[in-house]
Amino acid sequence: MAVPNPSQTVQRVMGTPSVSEAAALLASGGRSLLIPKCPYRGADGKNATIALASIGDPPGDAC
Repeated sequence: MAVPNPSQTVQRVMGTPSVSEAAALLASGGRSLLIPKCPYRGADGKNATIALASIGDPPGDAC
C-alpha cells in the first residue's frame, strides 16, 4: 500500500515500509489520513507510532 511517509527502519525490521499509516488507511477503506504517522517515545524508552484516518464523513463542526 502506498503511504505518504514510508520508513526504511520499519522496512528493515518489519518487512514493510509502513505499519501505522498503512493500518489506518486500510481500516478507513483508503480514505485520506487525518493525522500522518506521529512517533512517541515513552518515559520507559519504548516507542509507539500512531496515524489516524477517517472511516466516515466527519461531523459538521467537530474541530
